[in-house]
Amino acid sequence: MFILWFSAYVVAVTAFKFEHEPTHSHHHHVRTDIITKEEPVPYPFEVIKHVPYPVKVPVDRPVPYHVDKPYPVKVEKEVHVPVHVHVPQPYPVYKEVKVPVKVTEERPVPYHVSKPYLVTVEKKVPYPVEKEVPVPVKQYVEVPKPYHVPVVVEKKVPYYVENKVPVHVQVPVEKPYPVEVPKPYPVTVEKKVPYFVEKKVPYPVKVPEYVKVPVPVHSEHSSSSGLSFGLEHHHF
Repeated sequence: MFILWFSAYVVAVTAFKFEHEPTHSHHHHVRTDIITKEEPVPYPFEVIKHVPYPVKVPVDRPVPYHVDKPYPVKVEKEVHVPVHVHVPQPYPVYKEVKVPVKVTEERPVPYHVSKPYLVTVEKKVPYPVEKEVPVPVKQYVEVPKPYHVPVVVEKKVPYYVENKVPVHVQVPVEKPYPVEVPKPYPVTVEKKVPYFVEKKVPYPVKVPEYVKVPVPVHSEHSSSSGLSFGLEHHHF
């Protein structure tokens, strides 16, 4: 019994040492951790800047004015109930007016009656009256009876049918014929040739100005001499 206990103890100790003893794989095992880092990336964004600016606000400035005392004051009161105001309307007025009316009355007047006088006596006399009495009347009704109806049977009769047979027909076709073209053959090519174009250029032109010169006139001799003098000096 003691030997069994001892052998069990030895086995347990060896198993414990074997489990906790470092092996070759434990020595060379490397743990890898991935570290992530977030870096801010610049991106375009809109910046709104509030710039205050002066705004003219109209302000009512009261002006003093004369008020008579006592002065009438109009007070309006709001009533939340419908108010019905009686408005007089024109209406007809009936008045009884007594008017004399003539009414005719029968007044019996005595008159002479001869005796004996005629008296009419009505007597009832029977007479025949026609009365409708229903009487049964026999009516003839047609009873359908079978009768022979001749039936016409159509018999199929053969008939001729035209059968179209294709026939080969030769149609004359124009065949192209050879045409001799000399090589190289002349070709007319339009070539642009420069030519002169008249262009009008404006330029300043001096225009002579005529100035009137007053000439004093004293007599006939002086006037004739003055005229000749003026004509000599002014060239037209």
